[in-house]
Amino acid sequence: MKIKTSHYIINELADFKHYKPLKIFFQYKEFLNLFNHNHQQMITKLFIKNNTLIILVKHHIAYMELNHDNTKKMIKSLIKNYTLARPMSNFAKVKNIKILSDQNFISKNKTFNEHKKAHLELSNGNFKNHFENPILYNKFEELRKLIKNA
Repeated sequence: MKIKTSHYIINELADFKHYKPLKIFFQYKEFLNLFNHNHQQMITKLFIKNNTLIILVKHHIAYMELNHDNTKKMIKSLIKNYTLARPMSNFAKVKNIKILSDQNFISKNKTFNEHKKAHLELSNGNFKNHFENPILYNKFEELRKLIKNA
């Protein structure tokens, strides 16, 4: 009698109708793990819609990297290899690949940075600068200017 792994049991359970979305999610995750580590870090989400694999990337540099002809050929070969290993997966239906920039990821980062900058300045910049060293004196004057402009 062979011991069944947790991965095997989850896959068996995922065959039930109400677990289909979970099974598709596992396929996406498994396919994403086929990419090299750098490409995995660039991708926020991937999914299949209307026989098109849509890959959402974090920024425009990732878009340029993954939209390159050689990388697209590599993705197509990954799809081919994955469908050979799992012929019943959704990847067997994929005809096209689209790589898009994830605007949600970009907007989340911008709001986080804006929120991070918002703070209450408790000083008004009125202090005496007693330093005789000209370098330290100038640094404190720059600090005074920053405080008054905040």
